[in-house]
Amino acid sequence: MVGGIGAYSGKMTEAKNYDAQRETYEIQRDAADRDAALTREAGAYEGARAVERGAQLLSRQVSGYASRGISPSTGTPLDVITSTGADVGLDIAAARFGTQRAIENSQTEAKIASRNATTAGMNASSSRAAAPLAFVAPVINAGATYLKGGFG
Repeated sequence: MVGGIGAYSGKMTEAKNYDAQRETYEIQRDAADRDAALTREAGAYEGARAVERGAQLLSRQVSGYASRGISPSTGTPLDVITSTGADVGLDIAAARFGTQRAIENSQTEAKIASRNATTAGMNASSSRAAAPLAFVAPVINAGATYLKGGFG
């Protein structure tokens, strides 16, 4: 009987541990979801700032050439401005790509944590379901041993 109580108690403790694990995974999932949202917001802000900085740089180049009496729409000035525009475009694309990768990584972490939480919850349910059997098994084993004449 004492063995059955210990086995039952062990299964219930195991279930509580799985519940705690599940809660931890849910917290991790929520943190990863928040991280993805914050990364999205920060990326949008940085992208807008990169566009703004690029436009300012191009505007300064155009006005710099024009203030010297050089036409910015032909020859070397045009090549420089065009090259700068391409560089700005690449910088913006790289920022967007990096932001998207960071968001996808956070979303993946959230999915993993969610699946781990589900698994821990199922393990807790299994442990709770097994607890009564863990209690009864030693009693049945003792009864079988007694019936076989094992106690004396």
